[in-house]
Amino acid sequence: MVYLSIPNNRESISSVECISASGEMIPPMIIMSGKVMLEKHFDNDLNSSTLLGISESGYSNDELGLKWLHHFHRFTEGKKKGVWRMLIFDGHGSHLSDDFLLFAWEKKILPFLFPSHTTHLLQPLDVGVFQPFKHWHQVCLHEAVTFGDIEFSKVEFLSAFEKMRKQTFKKSTILSAWKKAGLFPFQPTIVIDKMKLFDSPERPVTPPQQISQPFMNTPTTRDRPAHRKYLETRLIDHYTECAPLTPGFYRSWWRFTRCTESKIMEGLLIKDREQQRIQAEQARLRRKTGSGKYVQKHGVIYVGVARSQIEERQETVMNMALERQAKASDRAWKHITKAIVKERKQWQDNRIQIISYFKSYVLTELLSC
Repeated sequence: MVYLSIPNNRESISSVECISASGEMIPPMIIMSGKVMLEKHFDNDLNSSTLLGISESGYSNDELGLKWLHHFHRFTEGKKKGVWRMLIFDGHGSHLSDDFLLFAWEKKILPFLFPSHTTHLLQPLDVGVFQPFKHWHQVCLHEAVTFGDIEFSKVEFLSAFEKMRKQTFKKSTILSAWKKAGLFPFQPTIVIDKMKLFDSPERPVTPPQQISQPFMNTPTTRDRPAHRKYLETRLIDHYTECAPLTPGFYRSWWRFTRCTESKIMEGLLIKDREQQRIQAEQARLRRKTGSGKYVQKHGVIYVGVARSQIEERQETVMNMALERQAKASDRAWKHITKAIVKERKQWQDNRIQIISYFKSYVLTELLSC
């Protein structure tokens, strides 16, 4: 279990990991602090099999520990060789509850507890995995700050988590961690040698400060416009047959070309970096303004299940919106139809009145004649 803190408020997030001696791993369980899981917590690249949990402290407890054991059983049941599986863990209280141990024995999972104060020597995750994991966490944090993200909230951490994990949990790293812990291949001398007491080394003597030599020449920068002007002048002299090209000209041309290529490459890198910054800013803004609707209160949920629920909810909302739009269209159409019928009736009434008036007029004219 590794604890990573968010820098803006030092809020902790726990990642419960499990690796095997064959170099494999199971999806992690991420525990956030809080009471509610929101939709924007799942708008990222997290594996759909990742188990996301929540607790008020951000650390594991008896309930979450038992949920993780069910998660462990689900992803290791089909990979076991033989009847029993061995689960090696530290002395966290959530690993020692009655429900945890009872479920382990029922599913033929052999629990093995590390001796106290030895995980820094015997726990493969502590020995060779979590340190690189924290390093990549700092790399992602540095990139986020470079691109203007000074908060790095839980949402940003979850969006970077999969990248950190892919860089860390490689098969070679996992196998090396088991070997450094002396567990597989079994080599207890590796740990015993680390536990030997050594005399504290003597404090090294600080060498006297060396004073730089006086009257040193100050380095100067290359004057590219003057360099280009020199080359142009020499080429003009060559074409006008005033002076031939010398080996010194070719050396100068080669230096100028090499410097130009490096400047072009530097410009391309700056342009690419700027494009990455724009994309990161757009993605961060999208996540920051993401939906704050809750998905689940307390407990745990798989990322894939949560995304399915979100999609179903969005589909339901869209269908309801379409239904409202259809009803509004029906009402508008009925209103238009009613208006047309009314106009038609009024037109017919006007037509009857006009005909009656015309008949009476004609009759009046005939009588007058």
